[in-house]
Amino acid sequence: VQGLSAVVVVVADIDEAVARYAPYLSCEPTAVSIGVACRLGRGTLILTDPPTIERRLAIQIPSLPFIAGYALDCLSLGGTTRALLAGGCVSVDGDLPNTQCLAWPGALGGYVLVSEGAEIS
Repeated sequence: VQGLSAVVVVVADIDEAVARYAPYLSCEPTAVSIGVACRLGRGTLILTDPPTIERRLAIQIPSLPFIAGYALDCLSLGGTTRALLAGGCVSVDGDLPNTQCLAWPGALGGYVLVSEGAEIS
């Protein structure tokens, strides 16, 4: 794992969340396939909505706002995925390119999105 590349937050209304938070984040929001990305100095904040994240990652949203996942950039998608599975994570179906979605073990809760040299979009 090379580092945390993004945090994916599910909100009720993407446009409202962008209007509220973008000025404080000093970023220019850009459209990505799952919502809107604000690229910051230490990673990216991705805002998405419940229908998109449920369709793209097959996860259920318990309440809003919800941190749907932490995106990790790695050198080996297969190696990192195997290590996380061995540590108790469970694979989750998803259709994000070059990305594996895993559920953290129960005590931790939430999800991790692992990508190999590509931004979550």
